[in-house]
Amino acid sequence: MEKGRGWKNKGALGPIYLYKFYVNKCKLEGKKPISTKEFSKIINACNNEIVKACTEESEIVRLPLRLGYLQVCKYERSFNKRIDKIAVDWKRTKEHGFKIFHEQKYLYKWVWLKRTSLAKNKTKYKFEASRNAKRLVPKCLQNGKDYYGQPTKY
Repeated sequence: MEKGRGWKNKGALGPIYLYKFYVNKCKLEGKKPISTKEFSKIINACNNEIVKACTEESEIVRLPLRLGYLQVCKYERSFNKRIDKIAVDWKRTKEHGFKIFHEQKYLYKWVWLKRTSLAKNKTKYKFEASRNAKRLVPKCLQNGKDYYGQPTKY
């Protein structure tokens, strides 16, 4: 057994596989494929538009090929958690010299509504937003945006 890397999912399909699929499809149709740089620029632009729609315009985005919906949800914080599960406000902690926890009333979370998705084994999949997408939510909140409450049922 491999040491420390036995957990890695070797069946995951990433952008390199997607580009290879695109190139093979172009060859079958007799077309010239675009370069990898242009391909990655297109993918990044699409992802940025989805993130912008969810965060800045607070919309529920319908994913193509009936893969479900994406949205940013607003939850009321529960203070009944164990002390090690509550996030520490490190800036204020360093200023005062003892641990101070975040006191926000609401938490905001990216949610993939996969109930309407046609993907096989969708219960085995999980959506995790990129670091930039997660950090864009507080910036939009400072600009006066607000998000929906519980995830919308479809």
